[in-house]
Amino acid sequence: MQESNENNSKRLERVIDRLQDNQVKLQNTLVSEQQKTREFMREISTQNADLHMRTAQMLTDMNLKTLENATAQQNRFLEYQQNTLAIQNEKDERIENMRLAREQQQAQERREHEERMERIRSKSHRSGGGLFGTIGGWVDSLFS
Repeated sequence: MQESNENNSKRLERVIDRLQDNQVKLQNTLVSEQQKTREFMREISTQNADLHMRTAQMLTDMNLKTLENATAQQNRFLEYQQNTLAIQNEKDERIENMRLAREQQQAQERREHEERMERIRSKSHRSGGGLFGTIGGWVDSLFS
């Protein structure tokens, strides 16, 4: 029985030794995995920072392109407005010139009419003879 107890005791010692060895191996594995995890996290953090910088640069480039496009569109619209204004100014100038020409023509026609009326009046005064001068002179003055 004592031999059996000794055998059991030796077996238990071996089991305990193996458990302790396994525990040491497990702790070493755990330390190794923690180190790998730290390295992985460092690498991920570096990649994340790099991606963040590239994303920020892409957004900056997109904003710059958007501003360039908006500026170009505003320039095109401004050019369109300037062209439209130039066309309107030319149209207004033509209308004003036509109005002035029409007024000048009307003034010329009035002057010519007044001159004709003056000639008619002067003929009728020169012809003398009564209120209307001679009837023939008065009739002639109407049709001359």
